[in-house]
Amino acid sequence: MSESDRAAWHQFTHPSVVRQQCTRGIYGQGSKYYKGNRIASVRLNGSTAEAKTSGAQKYDILLSLDDEAVICTCPYGQYGWFCKHMVAAMLHVHHNLEELLDQEQRRIKAVDRFLATLPAERTLGFLASKLKHDGDMYTEFIEKMGLRDTSVRPDPVRLLERTYQDALAKGRIRGNLDLDEVFNIARDCREDGEHAEATGAYLALASTITKHMDTTEDPDGFYADCTIEAVQHLAESVAREDPDPQRKAECASRVLELCMAADGRLAPHYADALETMCGTAQDMERMEGMINEALRSEIPRHGMAALARVKAHILEETGRREQAVRFLSEAYHIDEGLALMYMRMLHHEDPAHARRGAREAAAALPDSTAVARAALDIFEAGDPDYMNTARRLFLETGEWTYLDMIKGHSPDWRAELRRLRDTMIRPDAGRVVEMYLREGMRDEAMEAVEAADMLDIYHEFRPRLARRYGARYFGAYGRKIREFAASRTGRDHYSKVRDHLTWLRETPGCGEAFGALLEDIRAAHPGRRLLLKIVSDL
Repeated sequence: MSESDRAAWHQFTHPSVVRQQCTRGIYGQGSKYYKGNRIASVRLNGSTAEAKTSGAQKYDILLSLDDEAVICTCPYGQYGWFCKHMVAAMLHVHHNLEELLDQEQRRIKAVDRFLATLPAERTLGFLASKLKHDGDMYTEFIEKMGLRDTSVRPDPVRLLERTYQDALAKGRIRGNLDLDEVFNIARDCREDGEHAEATGAYLALASTITKHMDTTEDPDGFYADCTIEAVQHLAESVAREDPDPQRKAECASRVLELCMAADGRLAPHYADALETMCGTAQDMERMEGMINEALRSEIPRHGMAALARVKAHILEETGRREQAVRFLSEAYHIDEGLALMYMRMLHHEDPAHARRGAREAAAALPDSTAVARAALDIFEAGDPDYMNTARRLFLETGEWTYLDMIKGHSPDWRAELRRLRDTMIRPDAGRVVEMYLREGMRDEAMEAVEAADMLDIYHEFRPRLARRYGARYFGAYGRKIREFAASRTGRDHYSKVRDHLTWLRETPGCGEAFGALLEDIRAAHPGRRLLLKIVSDL
């Protein structure tokens, strides 16, 4: 290494430079971390240095002269903040620089000499023999090479059972258990290409959580989310593993059992996993047989819906669309997803009967907006089904697109608006007024404001209607304020009265009428000092 590189390392890791890059607290923690010999190893490689921490939780730190970067794998460092491990590693390099440089040079020379004199086969054979039978060397090799030691990886099934047993010893599980270790095991297996092991870990997570759900309180959905994550990765791991048919059938059978017992939130995710696991025609044939047998048994509604969805998927994927339509015609009423699948296939395979099927599906699931929207795409524009569905969607969603659909095919638009007004005036008066304003029907909008007779509605539409209907708007709004002022007492109540009076005063040409209104309020409530003060201030 050149003198310039030596000087660069010395400067880059100097304590004063390190101190400038972090807070006083982090620097203090890092200094103690270094002095406590928590940096297990450091290897210098030219313009980079790789360090490792000791302890139960190990982290890797990388120092780079080229871009003056410091990286740590701990959560704090991964967020981009300077952590105590970075401080400790830099101090270690600074105070041990000469030794690290000597080690680097000796290593370089030794490796060059070995490679020049020994056959590669002999070297690798010796290394393999030592690693297999020398535990200390194996550990050192793992650490030096930055590998994960799969030989000490805990068994996820036993780890989960122990975690739950320890928690259940205290009674019902009321808190969120720490399942990160098992998820990390599964992730490491996947990243190392050990897909069979990853499949086993994810299956253990989903099965164990489900097994203990009856004794677990899950108000924030933590365990449900963990199950969903495990099931999603499980399907991916099976696909990557590409196991033999027998093993794949065993995995599919286990997932199918979990799907049969799942609740409404989890069942669709199990269905997704089953579909992902059906990668070949043979897989689909086997899965269809298992589902047919399961559907003949007594299973909860959510599980039945999920399995029916998978069967319809298999029928469609294998080119049996007509059979899929017939199957769904007997199952669409179970849930929204099946109804949507049924209408989509029916519209494609049998357009002549699609309208009837859409009407039946919408009637079977009257609370589903998604089903109504899908049915609207099938109905012929202007027919009663189309109009009734568009009207329902407008009333439920408030989306103006549906009002435009109604308008485009309504034989008597004003009568249609009156029908909508009568339906909405109490639950959603503001939308009625907005509907009329959108159509440029200001007289009807003003009538709707008066029919609603609500302070908030008077205030909301005052900027858009009061100028046109000055005295009329002022009279209706003012009357409502008087009624409201008389209805209750209290500081908060009178504050609302003041707000509405302030807004009312902005009505064009209302000067004298506003003064008269204030006098009426004074005369009606001579003993309410807070209200009188508000009126006087106005």
